[in-house]
Amino acid sequence: MSSEEAELARVEALIGKILAIGTYGSACVLIFGFVLSLLFPNQPDIQAKQLLSFSFYLNQLLGLQAQAIIYTGLFLLILTPVLRVIVSIWSFAKEKDWLYVGITVVVLIVLLSSFVYGMYE
Repeated sequence: MSSEEAELARVEALIGKILAIGTYGSACVLIFGFVLSLLFPNQPDIQAKQLLSFSFYLNQLLGLQAQAIIYTGLFLLILTPVLRVIVSIWSFAKEKDWLYVGITVVVLIVLLSSFVYGMYE
């Protein structure tokens, strides 16, 4: 196996680990939040826009508020493909494949701008 093939295999393994950890991690957090919501059904509702305040969000998490934990699980799930795209940019740049770096940067910009748009919509 050449060094290029070995490097490609390492990058693919890293991407696989990111996807697995992100998916399983977010699933665990979501399940924990769901169980809390079943155990404590009378917790106050939290609007997603309230979580834009970091101090409010942190207080809700430390207070084990189910909705804040569920939002955290969803955030981790959304973050997973973003990390995959970032690793792809790094991989393409390392290979000096500038066309794919450019394409992947555009994909990252579209992803991030859609998240920002969704937060304020």
